[in-house]
Amino acid sequence: MACRVMNRIPKPATLVASLAFVVAAQAADTVNGIAALVGDSLITFEQVQRLTARPVELFRSQYAAQPEVLRQRILEIQREAVERLVERRLILQEFDDMKINIPETIIADRVQDEIKSRYGDRATLTRSLQEQGVTFETFRRDIREQFIEMVMRNRNVPRDIMISPGRIEKFFRENEDKFRINDQVKLRMIVIEKARNSVDAIRLGREILAKLDDGADFGEMAAVYSDGSQAKEGGSWGWVDRKVLREDLAELAFKLPVGMRSDLIEKNEGVYIMLVEEVRNAHVRPIEEVREEIEKSLVTTEKNRLHKLWLDRLRKKSFVRFF
Repeated sequence: MACRVMNRIPKPATLVASLAFVVAAQAADTVNGIAALVGDSLITFEQVQRLTARPVELFRSQYAAQPEVLRQRILEIQREAVERLVERRLILQEFDDMKINIPETIIADRVQDEIKSRYGDRATLTRSLQEQGVTFETFRRDIREQFIEMVMRNRNVPRDIMISPGRIEKFFRENEDKFRINDQVKLRMIVIEKARNSVDAIRLGREILAKLDDGADFGEMAAVYSDGSQAKEGGSWGWVDRKVLREDLAELAFKLPVGMRSDLIEKNEGVYIMLVEEVRNAHVRPIEEVREEIEKSLVTTEKNRLHKLWLDRLRKKSFVRFF
């Protein structure tokens, strides 16, 4: 959660003095350094660090053995955080300029909802804030700013954006390749990995084939004997194209007639038995099937466009500098 530590500077001379003070402090402790300046408000490294604390902790775990990758990921997320904080400050400044009034009772309700949903109770919140070195007032101010952002965004980027049928059809015509589906088979597969079976995989595979020949259900056999995550689904892989399977297995799967199963397929790592339930030839999905998908995509694109136009306008009205 972003925590705002903004300093309002009333006069240019005071601003210069404050900048000098913070830069001097940066030499002693980078947490107090300046990340960006928006109008007469400062965005500090402390804010950036608080906003990125959780993902950075996750990155340190994920990339512990890749220090250069870790460094790059941290830099990327810090840049994104600075941009995010700049956007917030621009929005808050416009809110202040418009002199919009938000009743404090609304903010109080939002704070209580946040405490309940994220922490459960006030005591847990207090312990968490103490661990982070964050005051309750900072927590409350952050909730207020998030609410203001939402209000301002709704004023400038409509929630309900209408996309005409003609625009959807035009997008479909110009992007047919996005809706093209390659040849597919609806596949079930029994996989017996040699490394995971104490008995001989080939012998077990032949026993399964014999049971299938006697009328055993393929899905039930897969659920009992197959290795891998698909076992719980009766060995079902759903609809797959050639790219989903290994090339050698794909070649065999796409040669099987509908309703037929393969013989035992022996590989170095294990054995496989396949069943093709249905076949679907390559085709372009009909517009009736993808109309809703296209509409959602175009709505998102339009919202992003309007949001960018709004922020660009705010940037032109304010002085923004990154350090």
